[in-house]
This record gives sequence, C-alpha cells and structure tokens, in this order.
Amino acid sequence: MMKKNAIGYWIFGGLLFGAGFWSAVHIEAVWPPLLLFLGAVVFFLPAGLPPKDWKGLFASPFYWRKPMDDEALFVARFLAVVSWTARREGILALESLTSAKLYDHPVFLRGINLIIDGMDPEYVKEVMEKGRNSLCFWYEAKRHAMRQAGAALLFVGKFGGLAGAFAYTFRVWNGQGIPAEGVYAAAVLSFLFLMAGMTAHLLIPGKILEAARCEKTLQRQIVDGLMELQQGDSPHAILIRQAMFLSEAQRKTLQETPVPEKMKPHMKGDSYEQSMFELRSEISHDNLV
Repeated sequence: MMKKNAIGYWIFGGLLFGAGFWSAVHIEAVWPPLLLFLGAVVFFLPAGLPPKDWKGLFASPFYWRKPMDDEALFVARFLAVVSWTARREGILALESLTSAKLYDHPVFLRGINLIIDGMDPEYVKEVMEKGRNSLCFWYEAKRHAMRQAGAALLFVGKFGGLAGAFAYTFRVWNGQGIPAEGVYAAAVLSFLFLMAGMTAHLLIPGKILEAARCEKTLQRQIVDGLMELQQGDSPHAILIRQAMFLSEAQRKTLQETPVPEKMKPHMKGDSYEQSMFELRSEISHDNLV
C-alpha cells in the first residue's frame, strides 16, 4: 500500500513539477515558480517522510509537556516531603499529595500510584523502566522524522532552485525576456526551503536530543527517589541521593532550604520550622556543595 501511495505522489508531483517548468519557460508570470516548487514538495516530502512516520513527531506523551524551572531541584524537595509524609502517616497518606496535583510528571504519578497500591518494588521498578525505554523510542522517532523532513525540504529547495534557474536560462537561450517577478519568486522560495531544511535537519534534531537527555536524567532521578521511598529511606537519605542529580547552585539552594515554604501545608506531623531545622542540621554535615 505504501509503495502504491509513494508512486502516486511521485506521479502527481512530477506532473506539477513539469507543468511548473513548462510554464516558467513559456509564460511571463509569478506563479510558474510556485507551481514548480509545489510539485517538488509533493514529489520529495512524502517520499522522504512517509505519512505513517509523521506520528513520530507528535506521538510521545511528553511532547506537549513543558519542563518546570529548576525541575530537578523541585523533584528533590518534593520527594523529601513525600518521604516525610509516608514515614509519619503511612503510605496511604500520599494520596493527598497526588490529589493536590503538586507535580504532574507522568512517570512520577504512575510510580507513586503503584506504591500506594502496595505493588512489589521490583514490579514498580520494571514498569517505570519500561516507561523510560518508551520515552527513548519516541524521542528517537521524533528526531529521525525531523531529519527526514529536513532532508526532503533541502531537496525541494535545491532542485526547485536549479530547475527555476535552468528554465529562465532556457528563456535567455531562446531570446525571450526574463520576468523579474518570476526570478524573485524562485530565488525566495529556494532560499526559504533551504533554510527550513537546514533548521529541520540539523538544529531541531539537536534540540530534541538535548531535551531527551534532560528528560531521561530527570526520569532516572524520579525512579531512584521513588525506589528509596518504597524502601522506607529517610528524607535526609533521599536528599543526599537526590543531590547527585543537581547542579552546584541547586545543591547550595537545597542545603540552605531543603523544603520551600510553599510546601509547608503538606508537611504534617511536625511544625514546619522544626522540620526545616532537622533536615538542615542533618544535611549540613554532608557538604553537598
């Protein structure tokens, strides 16, 4: 089926391309280059990126998720609050934290709900690891699809520009005048497609790769924290482990303020000031910075 569809695109694109080339040679107007480039788009883009692969650009559940500022620091602090609550009120008390929607990362929500449901630690870890592997697949699919689309756009810009130049050269050879608006249209379209192709083929895949690296590190931080939570580790132990995922500035902030005041309503069982004093006293001996 895909082969038949590709042949259909090639035939239709070739007809448009040929019609645009013939029009550029015989008609003085601005629209022949537009028809020529439209034919090149129909010919190259579906071939370079088949319609079935377009879903690779948008299928990941993390595609529309906007990262938080200093998200790694927030995760470390939030896991300390979660641990504090679990040790004082029990695992079921964590439902109040999830229902408050303080943190909506899909991996965190999936993991914490499995822990609340009393699932086996190995099962919880396996489920979250599968989520991480799925993330890697979708980011790679997104990156591959974008590179393919960029290559197709580069071909459109290159061959459209060459075909336009050849058509107007043929007009000069025949002693015909060259329509300035047609030349401008061909030059502008060629430039735009080449720029779009280089952006999609080189720049955007690099951004996707960096986003994938940051997201995978964040998910590893979440998985490690939830595993320690399920093992019953203290907030102090979790914060020390979480510090491995933070920058120097974030570690300094964590050491000065282990839990921000806006999380005060969720630290039950002790006063906020007492909780802060205990955590700060414990981690001050670990020299996090």
